[in-house]
Amino acid sequence: MKKLFKKIWPIAVGLGLAAIIIISYIFCFPGSLNPEKAVTGYIKASMKQDINQMMKFSSEYQKTVLFGNRDYTISSLKDRLKKSYDEYDTIYAESEITFILISTVSINSDSNEYKELLSKYEEVTGNKDISGIKEIVLKVFVDGEENRKQTVYAVKSGISWFYGF
Repeated sequence: MKKLFKKIWPIAVGLGLAAIIIISYIFCFPGSLNPEKAVTGYIKASMKQDINQMMKFSSEYQKTVLFGNRDYTISSLKDRLKKSYDEYDTIYAESEITFILISTVSINSDSNEYKELLSKYEEVTGNKDISGIKEIVLKVFVDGEENRKQTVYAVKSGISWFYGF
């Protein structure tokens, strides 16, 4: 029994540490490990006016667009959004928002489309710190009723995906 415990103990510790790392990444770091979650997370947060979740899933491009220029801090952007949202009712606050994914297409980094999107990103943000772009087409449903069909781009920065544009 003691020999078995000595063999299992390092494995259990390793798995426990891996679980802690994964859980802390999911809850503490911005973005998402997959592009679909980043896009749906941002869209849902923006519909519900959940500023913290919007910041979590927003790319630098989206934050710059929301603030109006590159000279923002997260706290100044949150303050601006809060003031803006205070003027309007949150019409989707109590609604159930769901999505149906229609397609996810990786944009080839050698393609003209990728270069154009990267140029657009760089023009707004002043940098091109993205390593991947995916086009995502989805349908948005509010309380079971189709609200709209949307085509958006998710961008990868570091190991995380964000709502791009």
